[in-house]
Amino acid sequence: MIKSINEFSKEHKLAVIVNYDFSKIFDYGLVYRTSTDHVEKIRKNNGKYIQYPYIQQFKKGRDSKVEVFILYDGKMYLVDRINDDDNSNYKIVKEITNISPDLYKDGIFYENYFKATDAVIVNNEPLLKIIE
Repeated sequence: MIKSINEFSKEHKLAVIVNYDFSKIFDYGLVYRTSTDHVEKIRKNNGKYIQYPYIQQFKKGRDSKVEVFILYDGKMYLVDRINDDDNSNYKIVKEITNISPDLYKDGIFYENYFKATDAVIVNNEPLLKIIE
């Protein structure tokens, strides 16, 4: 069982983890990028931090090597683009079941909450949605 984000990062070296559950504790969710060990605030839309099922782009098309995971309602899911279009919404591919249910409270999120930078938005990228 994966008990920490650090453990998870060793298996998924080019991943983005969107932590929606963190916004239940604080004002906003956080995003962790395993490749850079960087934490940022979840994106804003119209002055408010987005909530599930909305998500920012994170990867271009379906063939990108970046894996996108979400932490939502105490569970982790792998999500992927529905099609190759850069503006395509995401779909849930599968639930990741070998993780601790408290992974969303991992120290990487708490330690970086006040230091988290604003979300990186490239060229006014569209806000996308996770379709279940």
